[in-house]
Amino acid sequence: MNEESEDFTRMGDPEFLAERSRVRDELGNAPGHAERAELAARFLRLDDEFIRRARIAWTANAGGGD
Repeated sequence: MNEESEDFTRMGDPEFLAERSRVRDELGNAPGHAERAELAARFLRLDDEFIRRARIAWTANAGGGD
């Protein structure tokens, strides 16, 4: 994994969600402890970005009123 692929903030939503899904699926099928640990760490970083994006969307829509 290169540094460019680690900058999830630069990915568009479709690309980001596809990567998150791919890593989640790969994590479920990872054979070795070391590989699972690396994938789990990557998934946590993806999850942090997912939450950041959700927070931005939620905040933008929260001001819409009733």
